[in-house]
Order: sequence, then C-alpha cells, then structure tokens
Amino acid sequence: MDKGKMQTYVETLLWGIIGFILLSTAYGWVRNYPGYDATDDVANRERSGMILHTDYGTGCQYIVSAGLFARSMVPRVDRNGRHVCN
Repeated sequence: MDKGKMQTYVETLLWGIIGFILLSTAYGWVRNYPGYDATDDVANRERSGMILHTDYGTGCQYIVSAGLFARSMVPRVDRNGRHVCN
C-alpha cells in the first residue's frame, strides 16, 4: 500500500470515528431528554431543574435534582408534609 492510499484510509477512518461519536452523543441527548413533568411550568415553558420519579412498587413519588455532577433524591411531599403516593 502506498503512502497516499494509507493516508486516505486513515483520514476516512478518523472521520468515521468522529461521526460515530457525534451521532451517538446526539442520540444519548435526545433519548435521555425528559419531557415536561409535574414539577415544570408548562404554560410558560420553564423547567424546574428537577425530575419526578415514581416508585412503581409503592406508587410513591420522589424529586431528583438534575445537577450535572451530583444528584440528590428526596420524597415528594404535599402541603401537609405527607409523602405523595398513589
């Protein structure tokens, strides 16, 4: 294999790897992007920065802060301080 063909092969391979990384990253963002939930202001299109989770075993709800590096989970409570469960 001459030097020109080898360089073309390596460039094609590198662009293919870069394209794969970009596409898989975009797919991850789209797949994991949550829609609006009960913690958001849908009318004004504002997100709360929190994610609502429901434990399907108990029906109880939890709020998760949507931080980039750290997340915390707390029970969702009503006005009387009782855990919200279905």
